[in-house]
Amino acid sequence: MMPPPAARDDLMARYDEDAWRTVDAGAAAEAQGDAEGALQLHLAGPHVPGSLREHMLSEVALLAGDAPAWLHARWIAKQAYRWLLLSDDARPREALQMTVDALYADVDPGRPLGWDPRDFVDQVIAADWVCAQLTTYDLGGLDAFLAERAGPALTTPAAGADGWPLATMSGYRLVDVQDDQVVAVDLLTSRTVRLLNVGAAWGRDVNTCVIGRLASTGAEPRLMFESRPLTVDDTTALQVARAATLGRTTWLNVLAEARAAGRLEAGFSLCLPTSLVCDLPGGPPSGVAGEGDPAVVLCDLVLDEVTETRAAAGFLAPVLFGVLIAPQSLRAIREDCTRPSRREAWLALAAACCPPFRERCAALADACGWRPAA
Repeated sequence: MMPPPAARDDLMARYDEDAWRTVDAGAAAEAQGDAEGALQLHLAGPHVPGSLREHMLSEVALLAGDAPAWLHARWIAKQAYRWLLLSDDARPREALQMTVDALYADVDPGRPLGWDPRDFVDQVIAADWVCAQLTTYDLGGLDAFLAERAGPALTTPAAGADGWPLATMSGYRLVDVQDDQVVAVDLLTSRTVRLLNVGAAWGRDVNTCVIGRLASTGAEPRLMFESRPLTVDDTTALQVARAATLGRTTWLNVLAEARAAGRLEAGFSLCLPTSLVCDLPGGPPSGVAGEGDPAVVLCDLVLDEVTETRAAAGFLAPVLFGVLIAPQSLRAIREDCTRPSRREAWLALAAACCPPFRERCAALADACGWRPAA
């Protein structure tokens, strides 16, 4: 979501010509695959400390050569949308109009969803899942970014990303999480598909229906959701799956009909943003407040749950992705969360994680019970 209007206006007031040049330089660095350079430029200009953009750039920079191909592909997709918003490209405006016409036709134009009209537009652009999907995929934004903007240093690590622009919308039922895979049913074919588990099932009941796109991971399992999918009712999910075979944007008509029929509430597609490494709304937690290091407190909570219920590892593993990236947090976890009694829980989490988090959990399991001699 966008920051409150006062905070946003204060931030924008700090943007002068030099600040906008820094923004352009940061975007150029990203397009060339330089996450560390882009992060430093982001921090050098006006910014919201701890923003999700800062976290995403940090994820790529800290993982460096350990970053999997799918993370680079997600980074490219995020860049594409931002590039289009910062340019004079017509696609974001077209997607905005399509989204408002289809999903917000019945809201009060004077105070849409209780917001000032300007704030409402900002919220749709920043947080509406449908608007971003239309811009990035159906209107060709990602394809244009890859062709016109992305450099070889950005695309080379993203094995399979050249196929992401062709990812089609469909409907799925999430039926289980088994270690590092989400088990789903493709509603168009009724076939079971196994997808990389980075948290798509988080906060959702068994058999929840969603709409989204499957894209290449560049490794096993071969597919994943390109971003966190959107929860809808069963009827809408099935109809979206069928409609998407008839054209790139026909699925939007299904959502419009579902809104008109009352199956979907106004604002259902406004979503908290997610980071690159996982699909937890708002991004992976950096810790939990309590006695001691927040990352350690978070790990203890997860380890306690997995120790009690091993099957919970698949659902909980993505919660730790954020703290398993940061070197300082990882050191604290190794120091305080590797008692012998924790070994089995770390092994369960390792089985439930995709690389490189699998290897980091396995290393923590190996560390359990071992301490250097005094």
